[in-house]
Amino acid sequence: MYHISNGVLKSKFKKLKQVKISTNIKPTVAYIGKIGKAQNLKVLVKVAKLMPEINFQIVGNGSDLNNLKRLVKKNVLNNIKFTGHLHWKNLIDVYNKTDILFLQLRPNFNLAFPSKLYEYFSTGKYIIFSGVSDIYNALKKFDNYNTVEYENTNKIVSYIKKYIQSKNFR
Repeated sequence: MYHISNGVLKSKFKKLKQVKISTNIKPTVAYIGKIGKAQNLKVLVKVAKLMPEINFQIVGNGSDLNNLKRLVKKNVLNNIKFTGHLHWKNLIDVYNKTDILFLQLRPNFNLAFPSKLYEYFSTGKYIIFSGVSDIYNALKKFDNYNTVEYENTNKIVSYIKKYIQSKNFR
């Protein structure tokens, strides 16, 4: 039996902590990671539809990618960009151009603290986590984030607006 830690490699952490503040004209919300049923990123598409003044970027591949692309096309959304899978060295540029990081997990996928959150927190960027309360307690040791009930589109929109209007934005 082996113990495998959940977290970010020290070499990646060193690069992530050097991520810069975005200089985009329009604020950008990004999801970076696997695109599957566990993440249910349809909620992010709904948020993008409600917020045409914001850019959204979805980075990664997975079983739900084509469904998301069809949903974006069906809703004629021009504020969502899909990059597909990016190699690690190209992710730093995405983080540099992002203002808000988003992560969501379905309630039945809350078996462990998502390692993607460690990566997100390493950047110092503002994070919105949509999921279940089991993970909320582990998040208390961090700052610059908000938690949202699973699939609560209105609350996600509210947190994005509130952060963009705050003195902490950029």
